[in-house]
Amino acid sequence: MKRTLLIVLLVAVPILIVTPVVLLSTPMMDYYQKRIDYDPESESSRSLQLSSADWCSKTWRPEMAATGYRRFYERYTRDLRREYALLRYAQSLEECGRTADAKDTYGKYLVEYPDLHGAAEARIGINRIKFSSRR
Repeated sequence: MKRTLLIVLLVAVPILIVTPVVLLSTPMMDYYQKRIDYDPESESSRSLQLSSADWCSKTWRPEMAATGYRRFYERYTRDLRREYALLRYAQSLEECGRTADAKDTYGKYLVEYPDLHGAAEARIGINRIKFSSRR
């Protein structure tokens, strides 16, 4: 019994560690983007575009995340998640140090979606950029 448990652990633990690393790697993100570009209008491509951008953001790759959010925002003009993509695009630009572009994108968010819950976050982002550049 102990030997079987040990074998299962020796097989399962590396798989559980390696699988997410492989699936979230940059080459896999490039593969996902090729798949999205092959059939951009499918619902799975829409979801994959946004979720891959979210995963890039969560794994400290703001440049890749910004590109993914921008593509979603520009490509899917009738999707309800578009406002989320625009706000996350601005935040990703700010994270990778492109503050002038981020400030413009926050402003664009405020123009397009002034009454949504993200408007407060956009105002905070603009003020954060404005006041951090004064130092």
